[in-house]
Amino acid sequence: IRQHSWSECVASQESPPRVQRQCNPKYEQRNNPDYREPKSSAGDYACNGKKLDDCIEEAAPQISRHIFVRTGEICQDVTYRDWICDRTEIRTSSYPEYHQANATQFTVFRYVAGDFIKLDEKLFRMADPESISDESLTFAESPLEVAGNIIGPGDLQFQKGHFYALTDAGRTLNTLLLAGNSVAHLGKLPFPARQYAGGHSALFSGDKLMVSGTYYDSSETGMRSDIAMVDLTAASFPKLVNQFNIPGASEQLILANGGIMGPGTVSLTSGNVQRALQKITLFDRGTAAERDNVLLGTEFNANLDSSYWGNYGGQMDDQRIRLDVPSQRLFLPYSGTHHAPTDRGIWPQSAHRLNITRVDDGRLAPETTFDMVEPILRTVSLTVQPSAQVALAFGDSSVYALARNADVWSMATINEFATPEAVYRLNDERDLHVRIDRIGKRCHISTFEGDVHAFAGPRLAEGAAIECSSDAVAVGHAVIFPYSGNGWRIGADGKTFTTVDEAGVKALMATTVHRHYCTLDPSKEDGTPVPYLDTAPAAIRCLPLPIDLVPMEQP
Repeated sequence: IRQHSWSECVASQESPPRVQRQCNPKYEQRNNPDYREPKSSAGDYACNGKKLDDCIEEAAPQISRHIFVRTGEICQDVTYRDWICDRTEIRTSSYPEYHQANATQFTVFRYVAGDFIKLDEKLFRMADPESISDESLTFAESPLEVAGNIIGPGDLQFQKGHFYALTDAGRTLNTLLLAGNSVAHLGKLPFPARQYAGGHSALFSGDKLMVSGTYYDSSETGMRSDIAMVDLTAASFPKLVNQFNIPGASEQLILANGGIMGPGTVSLTSGNVQRALQKITLFDRGTAAERDNVLLGTEFNANLDSSYWGNYGGQMDDQRIRLDVPSQRLFLPYSGTHHAPTDRGIWPQSAHRLNITRVDDGRLAPETTFDMVEPILRTVSLTVQPSAQVALAFGDSSVYALARNADVWSMATINEFATPEAVYRLNDERDLHVRIDRIGKRCHISTFEGDVHAFAGPRLAEGAAIECSSDAVAVGHAVIFPYSGNGWRIGADGKTFTTVDEAGVKALMATTVHRHYCTLDPSKEDGTPVPYLDTAPAAIRCLPLPIDLVPMEQP
């Protein structure tokens, strides 16, 4: 039971009103005079052996199309009253205090002679190594558990008769010894790390353990990572050999011949513009020291949107990023948005990429980046010869063949399936219909004669595919994408298509009524269904939507 005392105000009053002037800086978006086009068409930025901090400092002023320049202040007067306490009293209360601590229990089995044997669920914990000698080890019996939570399977490792468990979000290494049917807890090694805010990644490789944990530091570059390398050569007594921090976060750690690869995300700020880019860091296999870095998709975010890994369900899928071991090439999918003139009502369109970077003699060599129509979920290699790489890339609705010959990569489409998402009726005379199909960021258009063929085919005609965002809108004999600034006009016979540019989209949108609803009978407000009409009604009345019913404009 704990006693708690506090001071409580029992009589108070408000002060007379006061006026305070509050001012905030006013910024104007302008073109960045230091902007440089990406060094490659896909926006890959090789750091050429520089540390990530130094590479960001070099790249940040050059890779953003815009900056924000302070042009003045916006001020307003705010009236407020102070709260004044005239009298206080001391209050005291008692409450029970409970101890709460997380722990993870284990069940361990041995595989002997074709069967599993369950080990004793007792743990023998070794006394403090500083208080004993090698000749007088002492153990105390306890449940088979370690303090703290274990986040994922990458935090567990069994090797050389020892079982290692990372707890406290990757900040504490527990060492357990499995001998016969007994388990002993030899000790734990805490890393002097900050409170992790964005998860961690761990990699056991031989006699080394590397941990990368993300934390937020407002005084530096936002998200940063604590990097720790642990030596497991003396298996019972792990030793911390190196620890430092770098910008950004490593989503996972991948063991390569020339080092440890850490794909992830890095933040940067230049000209009051905050950016988020994808990056690959190559760490030394022995010390975790930075050996090289690559920034990816630097031409993305041009409208201040962040690029991102193609996560699904909010979780990072570590099988999407793959290292082809024979060729030492990393296949890395990511996404972002293209630059678009938002001041003209055009919305930035999604862009999906697949980067291929090779580890070569302790350095990173970006080889190519493919522009994909949809996010890539998996890749698989078909050959094991490093000199002639052949691989497959799979999306939700697509399969592609990637081939490298004479140091040049090429991509061929094996299959793409565009999903139907809208059908419009063009006329009654020939019963013509137009259908819009979408796969990722690309839309297709085709016409059909007769409603029974609108989904089964055959097609009457097919138009050119275009990149699209948001939903399609039909205006007369045209189908447009208002937020993409493009679309098609369909000929009266349903066999010809003409692409519509940004000016044409605006002209078509000007012929339609927005933010209104239309009715045959304004007196009916009970949701009575409209009967099927064989002929056009004599009149249709359109009314403006109430302000609280106006839908938000979203792409």
